[in-house]
Amino acid sequence: LEEMRRCKENTLYFLNKYLILKEGDLNSGSRVYDAKPVHEVMAYLFDCGYSMMIGKGRQIAATSTLGGCSLKKIVFNKNFFLKFITQDKETGIEIFEDKIKYPFSELPEWMKPTVSNERDNLFRLSSKAKKGTKKGINSKIQVVAPSVSAINGGSPQLVLIDEAGYISILGKMMKEARPTMFMQNPVTKKLEMKRQIIAWGTGGEMDKGGKAYEEEYNTAVAKWKKRE
Repeated sequence: LEEMRRCKENTLYFLNKYLILKEGDLNSGSRVYDAKPVHEVMAYLFDCGYSMMIGKGRQIAATSTLGGCSLKKIVFNKNFFLKFITQDKETGIEIFEDKIKYPFSELPEWMKPTVSNERDNLFRLSSKAKKGTKKGINSKIQVVAPSVSAINGGSPQLVLIDEAGYISILGKMMKEARPTMFMQNPVTKKLEMKRQIIAWGTGGEMDKGGKAYEEEYNTAVAKWKKRE
């Protein structure tokens, strides 16, 4: 129980100790995750609950890192809904198999909840309760292709957008999603931003949606400088 509490509180701890990645170039077929300084920063901001737009270089294991972060969220939180948006269906299937299902299969048995669905790009966890009962974790990851309503459909607590530079409708998706990111504080009765969106894209030639990503990124930077 103490170890599960540590993992829930500190994503970096979970990644470095328990995340196993598929790696076909090694004889073992897998490798232990090893966070570099950039991943440490990403994990910290992730735990703070901040939304992020990340412009990155190639091959820095951003998708593997955030895939591990998403796995941690659904394993240690109840009724948590996470969406993973990918540039197309083929990429979604690959991420679903390599970044979610495989690392989950490598977790220690005492840590793993029961899987109640792992098909059609939906990964749902229940609990190790008695057979026939439905109580427990009930958290899920859904991997979907881009659409204007892809983010806000189902009101997920966390949305990850892989290679956002290839998504030409990124701006429309973000605009549609913004109202769903707020929740009313039951005490103050004021709206507070509670939900989290993390989008990342690789620099260079992004010939499909790079302009849309650049516009969103620059808008975010401008608002940041104004402390808005």
